[in-house]
Amino acid sequence: MDKKLCFCDTRAATNKAEVAPMKVLTFDSQKRLAQAQSTMASTSRYTLLHFSKAASKLQTNDAHFMLHDGCMLCLPQPTLLHLDTIDAAVQGSWISFTHAERDQLLIDSYSLFCPYYGSRLIDLAPRAQARAMFLIAGLEWLATHPSPHLELEEAWVLQILVETIDGSINEKTDWGSLAHPQLQRFFQAVEKDFRTCHQVDAYARRVGASSRTLLRMMRDTVGITPKDFIAYRLNTEAKRLLISTHTPTQQIGFDLGFTTAEYFYSFFKRINKLSPADFRKCLNIAPTVREP
Repeated sequence: MDKKLCFCDTRAATNKAEVAPMKVLTFDSQKRLAQAQSTMASTSRYTLLHFSKAASKLQTNDAHFMLHDGCMLCLPQPTLLHLDTIDAAVQGSWISFTHAERDQLLIDSYSLFCPYYGSRLIDLAPRAQARAMFLIAGLEWLATHPSPHLELEEAWVLQILVETIDGSINEKTDWGSLAHPQLQRFFQAVEKDFRTCHQVDAYARRVGASSRTLLRMMRDTVGITPKDFIAYRLNTEAKRLLISTHTPTQQIGFDLGFTTAEYFYSFFKRINKLSPADFRKCLNIAPTVREP
């Protein structure tokens, strides 16, 4: 089975009542971009903005960026764009997601969709730029040609697009960040110790907040709970190890701080709707030793 079908299978298992179709809008002027923002604002969506033509400054509510042809702006939390400095002839596409879709994308691409990093501008190389435009055109076509398998087809194309963007992240990427000092300390602590510490209470003590206060700050600022944030980070590392190494799944679980193989299997399957072994089968990656 192709690797990308694994993403489709995962999304197909999601509660359909919680996942509304993504929305793709094109714009060919500052006015059309403003209209797109107005359309999306009422739904509190999360956004990928591709600029096929741009040469101007853009300010958001958490950062400012210099736009250029072929760049991609990732907005993993509801963000207001200040469009007064945008070039009148700006062109591109606006791809928006619901909260449930963003959570799924966060599982599959932590580096792109983790709300901690805030808005960020990604410079697409010419080849990645051409591929991204082709895939976005595919999403636009699917949006106007519904089929019984629309959700799976969109998920498949989106997964390739996410991989294309993710592969373009480098030292030139313009990263944003959250300003709240306690949340910054929490994210830094999780990044340092997520393999050995899974307890929200322990992290809350380290940042000088109660668990309830940390929960409120996370929900108000990032939109997910501290427990979910830790789980997403663990899951991302588990998937990275399953993809890039031949380490037995049981050992991966132990390396990530799970006390039993069963606990790790249950954790992984709850998030991904696949067991670690089945996830590897989707990728055609065979472990060097027999799985238990």
